[in-house]
Amino acid sequence: MGTTGPDEPAGAAAAPAARPLLPWALFALALATAALFAYLWWSSEGVERRRAEVTRQSRAFALSLTNFSAATIEADVERIRSYAVGDFADEVEVFFGPDAVAAIREADAESRGEVVSLFVQEIEGDTAGVFAVIRQTVTNRSAPEPRVEVVRFDIGLIETTEGWKVNRVEVLQTRDPSSVLPGSGGG
Repeated sequence: MGTTGPDEPAGAAAAPAARPLLPWALFALALATAALFAYLWWSSEGVERRRAEVTRQSRAFALSLTNFSAATIEADVERIRSYAVGDFADEVEVFFGPDAVAAIREADAESRGEVVSLFVQEIEGDTAGVFAVIRQTVTNRSAPEPRVEVVRFDIGLIETTEGWKVNRVEVLQTRDPSSVLPGSGGG
């Protein structure tokens, strides 16, 4: 019954009973570790997914804002409005209001933009900040040559029930593309 022999130390009979707990403890530790890695993987996938959504929406917005023509200006303005909320929605009404649309038509103006670079600066909660560099070519009836410039945008977005929307756009200094684009002859 639990007696120890003359060569066995006291308490040696209890050691085999403790051994079955070791595999369970190791199993619990392995399970906790797996759960932690699964959570970290899932949360990093969520961060990357949100970054991809912000990038996609910002790129589409920047192209919509810089690609318009006199022939399609009403549809172009509606597309720009579809990205806007808050303060930027108010600015769209001013900058692309009836007078501006009429002036674009009158000048037979056309703008073509292409994304040179775009990167997400931050995503924090339901807000994001994006920096975009766009090469924009503008033509109109009164200018003999197209005007080409590099436009830099600081774009603020908020996450809504309809996805990421633009609530702030700051146009930074525009520049002659030869001074900022690689291979364009500038420094």
